[in-house]
Amino acid sequence: MNINLLSDNNDFENNILVETLKEANDQIKDLQLKLDDYKWLDNAIIERTQLLDKRDRELNCLYSIIDTIKNNKNDINNMFQCIVNVIPEGFQNPEKTCVFLKIKNNTFYSSKYFESKNCFTLKRNNWRFNELVLQVCHKDKNNLNNFLLPEEIKLADHILDLINLILNLN
Repeated sequence: MNINLLSDNNDFENNILVETLKEANDQIKDLQLKLDDYKWLDNAIIERTQLLDKRDRELNCLYSIIDTIKNNKNDINNMFQCIVNVIPEGFQNPEKTCVFLKIKNNTFYSSKYFESKNCFTLKRNNWRFNELVLQVCHKDKNNLNNFLLPEEIKLADHILDLINLILNLN
């Protein structure tokens, strides 16, 4: 009789242990799901922060250009030189980016200009100055095709429109 009691007691303890382990396993699975959600959320926050940093850089570039226009109303050549110097700051790698702007016979080079075969060129026809050319160049030899983000191309396009507008107003 003592043997049966011990056996029944062991079965009872084993059942409790099995149930406890199942509950612990379920809790671990729930925690893993929550951890996966947190990892996804963390990655989403990092990605959004990077996108906001890019837009912030582009907006700051535009604000600087607007300030330059306001502060150099009397000296258009200085205005264009200052604008060209500011433009690289709007791009993802300002230290590897340079710009030149050609307006008729005048050419403006950014302060850290360098020769590069890796350039993106935008052109506009202007009724007074024939053709405007804005060229954005990059030093990265490993990335010859896609060195500019689509948003950066759009930024350069808007800047050239703004320069064209300034020329038409003067």
